[in-house]
Amino acid sequence: MFRKEETLGNHTIYKYDTKKHPFIQYFKNLYNEPSLDMLHLNSFHYNVLKDKLDLGGLNEIDTDLHSKFYNNIKTNLQVSSYSIYIYY
Repeated sequence: MFRKEETLGNHTIYKYDTKKHPFIQYFKNLYNEPSLDMLHLNSFHYNVLKDKLDLGGLNEIDTDLHSKFYNNIKTNLQVSSYSIYIYY
């Protein structure tokens, strides 16, 4: 399962078996993006608001990337089982 590795502020970092829980591959497939470091460049909202990032332009909105993820985990039975592990 997941093992707590460390806590940084309000965030907790866990280690897990990436073969059993292939989250990175899931996101690469979902967004059709081989390099997740560049994923934000595919976001409509990021591209519209990128000049206002220092003003918090993306802080209070659900971006198109968020919407795609949440819609997918709500409708995809296989992915829904991952959410048990994420929120457990």
